[in-house]
Amino acid sequence: MKESKSMNDKYVDEYITEGQEEKEKNRIWLLLMFFVIMLVVATIGCSYSIYIYTKEGGNSDVETGTVSLTYTEGNTGIALTDAKPMNDEVGKNLMGTNQKFDFTIQATLSTKMNVDYEISAVKQNGNSSLPQLREDEVKLYLERAIDPDNSYHATLNPTHFTPLDNPSDIGTPGGSMILEKGQFTEEGTTIHRYRLRMWIDENAYVDSTPKRFAVRVNVYAKHVPKEEV
Repeated sequence: MKESKSMNDKYVDEYITEGQEEKEKNRIWLLLMFFVIMLVVATIGCSYSIYIYTKEGGNSDVETGTVSLTYTEGNTGIALTDAKPMNDEVGKNLMGTNQKFDFTIQATLSTKMNVDYEISAVKQNGNSSLPQLREDEVKLYLERAIDPDNSYHATLNPTHFTPLDNPSDIGTPGGSMILEKGQFTEEGTTIHRYRLRMWIDENAYVDSTPKRFAVRVNVYAKHVPKEEV
């Protein structure tokens, strides 16, 4: 009887041990599933804060669509070198080389969504040894045409270069000037065409010393979820 009892106790101990191992395995699997779920939730949460920065003709994804910036003239901006002061009416009609800059912003969305974007200008000194014009000596003027319309309409009246003190909510960095705020909402491909002009303010004092002022055009965009609109 004692030997039989000892064998039963052994089987009971093994059963209890196996049961504990099974419970431990289940607990580990539950923990792994919990961490995977938390990772997925965190990833989805981050996707609502995607910023895109497009420059020099590049493309950037915005979840289910892309926004691209195309420089029509093959350059990335506009520059003034040894230019003369002029009034706004003359400046708004400039058409010569380095007096206007054409570019397009194109969005291709696979579904209806809200994509806000900002067009900005940032100063470029480059390798030029020429002294720079002051920000209040230069004016910028932006027009837009929305396909299939071929006529341009002013979206930024003649304005001195005015840099941001801090980054914008969309992602334009401090030191840049916001030229335009726009939005893409429709499924499919939408094209916004822009024309930028820049000239020296008629009230600026310009002596015989050649001066320079150049800007590069960038676009920043952000997908805005419906609950944030």
